[in-house]
Amino acid sequence: MGSLIAPLCVGCWLIPLIVIAVCYGLLRSITHAWETRGIGTDGLYCAKCRFDVRGGTGWTCPECGSQLKRWVSLNDPRGGIIVKGLKPPISQGMSILIYLTAGFVPAVVAVTILGLLLPINYRHSASVTLQFPAPASPPTSDYATHLNLYPRAERSWLGPSKLQHLDCWDVPADALNEINASERADEASAEVVWEAVVSKYPGLAEDDKADATRDEFLELLPLVCAFDERGSQSRMNRFRVDWYRNQHTDYHPLYILFGFAAVVTAMALLARKSVKDSTNQHDEYGQKVEQIMNRYALLIEQNIERVNQSR
Repeated sequence: MGSLIAPLCVGCWLIPLIVIAVCYGLLRSITHAWETRGIGTDGLYCAKCRFDVRGGTGWTCPECGSQLKRWVSLNDPRGGIIVKGLKPPISQGMSILIYLTAGFVPAVVAVTILGLLLPINYRHSASVTLQFPAPASPPTSDYATHLNLYPRAERSWLGPSKLQHLDCWDVPADALNEINASERADEASAEVVWEAVVSKYPGLAEDDKADATRDEFLELLPLVCAFDERGSQSRMNRFRVDWYRNQHTDYHPLYILFGFAAVVTAMALLARKSVKDSTNQHDEYGQKVEQIMNRYALLIEQNIERVNQSR
């Protein structure tokens, strides 16, 4: 699960960028629609007073007198020519931001899928408290109230947890040697640990239900060493088991290398494409503006010729 969550967490910073990009696009569309409200889609209009200048005979608005020798995309108090529906493309910087935001998601997904395929090691550590049952009658010797176990284990992506080391402050290291050497606990090694606990707390053997406590301990210890938290919870009758776990993920070096290379390569290709597309959009926009200005210049000539003929 760690291989799935970690790369996705890296992409969490995309959320504000996506929100910014979407809001920017909506704001541009709403602003353009508001500024060009009330004008037709086939006319040439003054940016200052919104007068249809197709019947004009010069580069001055007949209505307000502003200059028309320039192209603007929105209402401008200085004047100019506007056409509804034709707005300038977004800036190159915003184009790069949108491309990178859209392309980072597939890159993260690809890295995540690779993380699920490559071997990944998980390092576990835990603090497990075995709470001993209250004795039936007051013991004459020391009676353990609880036993703290500190197992450390490692688990590969496909394999089971493999015990690396088990520590217990109330048990001598000699009693844990067999478990740590074999990297697992069985009933025989659990018996050795139990004898060490009883030697320190003789009151455990004096309890009327000492045998039941011992049998449950011999079942619980192997489950604790195997990091089987669910199994230990289902087996306990006399004990109370408290778990505190911690997990660290060790990613395969190829995963880290590929993830970095994939993200950098994707970002570079997308940035290059965004610059190219943005340049083409600005060129197309410039050509359309030039066509509109030439169209207006031709209208001026036709209007002047029409006025001269009428005289």
